[in-house]
Amino acid sequence: MEKRTVNILWQGDTTEYRILYPDKATATERRAAEELARFIGHGIRAVPDGGAPFDPEEPVISVGDTSVFRASRADLSGVEADGYIVRTYGRTVVIAAKRQSGILNGAYGFLRAVWGFKTYAPDEFGTSDAEDMSFGALDILDNPDFIGRDVHFKETMEGIYPFYASRMRLNGVRSVFAEGEGEGCAWCKRLWAHTQFRLLPKEKYFAQHPEWYSADSTTLCWTNEEARRELTENLKKEILACPGAVFFSVAQEDGATRCECDSCKASDAAYGGTAGTMMRFVNAVAADIEEWLKEAAPGRQVYLVTFAYQNTLNAPVREENGAFVPVHPSVVARENVVVRLAPLYNCFSHDVMTSPCNRQFRNALLGWHAVAKHLAVWSYCTGFGCYMVPFGNFETMQPVYRLYKRFGFIDVLDQGPSDTQGTNLAWLRIFLQAELLWDTDADFEGLISEFCEHFYKAAAPHMLQYISAIRNRYIEIEKYLAEIGESFHARPSTRFSSLWEQGDFWPKKFVYGLLGILQKAEEAAQTIGDDAARQKVLFRIRTESLTPRYMQINFYGYGEDKNKVERWIEDFEKDAAACGLTHYRENFKVSFKMNEARRYIVDGSCFL
Repeated sequence: MEKRTVNILWQGDTTEYRILYPDKATATERRAAEELARFIGHGIRAVPDGGAPFDPEEPVISVGDTSVFRASRADLSGVEADGYIVRTYGRTVVIAAKRQSGILNGAYGFLRAVWGFKTYAPDEFGTSDAEDMSFGALDILDNPDFIGRDVHFKETMEGIYPFYASRMRLNGVRSVFAEGEGEGCAWCKRLWAHTQFRLLPKEKYFAQHPEWYSADSTTLCWTNEEARRELTENLKKEILACPGAVFFSVAQEDGATRCECDSCKASDAAYGGTAGTMMRFVNAVAADIEEWLKEAAPGRQVYLVTFAYQNTLNAPVREENGAFVPVHPSVVARENVVVRLAPLYNCFSHDVMTSPCNRQFRNALLGWHAVAKHLAVWSYCTGFGCYMVPFGNFETMQPVYRLYKRFGFIDVLDQGPSDTQGTNLAWLRIFLQAELLWDTDADFEGLISEFCEHFYKAAAPHMLQYISAIRNRYIEIEKYLAEIGESFHARPSTRFSSLWEQGDFWPKKFVYGLLGILQKAEEAAQTIGDDAARQKVLFRIRTESLTPRYMQINFYGYGEDKNKVERWIEDFEKDAAACGLTHYRENFKVSFKMNEARRYIVDGSCFL
């Protein structure tokens, strides 16, 4: 039988295709079929397969474990994590995966392959108005570069925008996933950060077993075997209670604490410090869990994640012939153990591997890479000292993600502002990071252009100019600082990031230039014929204008007419409320900052 090379998905207002899901479909298989029907449209129906025979000449799209999929004998051996296959057999399309999340990703993958479907925002999708749509033979195997993919912005969290995270192919720990969105989060949400006291709560155990804890009860005693066994038993219960989760944290509490008992001191001395003692503890737990899973859940992949953080930041290694090597075989992470780095003081505007400013993170990365096959990272993409100053990592975003992939990272959490919406280029950042977490080699500049085309429509050329102006400003700041022997550092910690909230770095000419570009963007948006679409784009531009307007008020409000500045503040507050901008820095509300501006600029005579 000669294979078809062109299949007509729709022609005019109709389609011959049907979407098939299993008779006893999972919620996710139904959801994937419904998503296909929603975005394809043109009268296509999603129906149970009813034991339909496999006939390559039938115009059907099979989703999940249907009779068509089973009869096709499609090979899933290359599918990993949340990956999927999309294959054509004549006119028949088979979408399949090993995990439920992969089935949903496969539905979106088919839409991408056929006509470039993407999600740019909760209310903005790449769709086609073409009268006819056809596609050729498909043979797609698509796996994500990272198992865990968490763009940690408020916009992706808390269920504010239903289905947004899964449509972006994210599985972040604070995203809310409804039934039918695959396995949802890759993490056990009860065990994703500092968890030792959740696994061995002091209120339950301390009275009878004070020896399980440090003398100041701020951490566990990592050399107490009885404590380890009890923690392991409690962890087994958590694993069974989270059947879809891949990652379970077994990590110290927040803070630089350690157990000072004689046994722990001796272990620290013998095995490379507190980090070595921690690794021996976690490895012992991991060995028991691995053996237990063979009976409790055969074939299930579970990773135990521990922190390289505070007093465990430096790996238990020594230098040998210019390279790091483990101090002892017992500190080498088992296959089912992941070490999670948290580079809070890293500079995200400079290369990790070559820049002197990143020596600490680089040494931690190289050290832990010598100890652990699998790494994870709690990364950062904002300055917590001032959300309103653009974070200078556009030039390093993709190189950093490629670095994580090269060094064996399997989970990436990239934290932006998680207590507010409406920050500088938030929707663009979420889109870029989601795309890169799936494919670190995606066309970065092409993605920016593509996003602006869909998100800003007629205003896209001006918004591209706006983005370029911000990126170029960081180049100018670097040059300016180099002249005085300094360097720019995009660090997330409030210790550093608030330093960039200074008018010296954001000259009046630059700030007013941004406002001018955005004014032209608004004028272009006014040409959009559809009223709803026009108002949506105008709102998006107005939201983005909050960044230069914040600078205008706080850097250049002094000396202006006080009534004018008050109007600026009132307009800022109104637009901030409309887009959900509640905080200008971590734990500090916009209302506080604007009232401060009133006191200093409108009511007083001091420079803010």
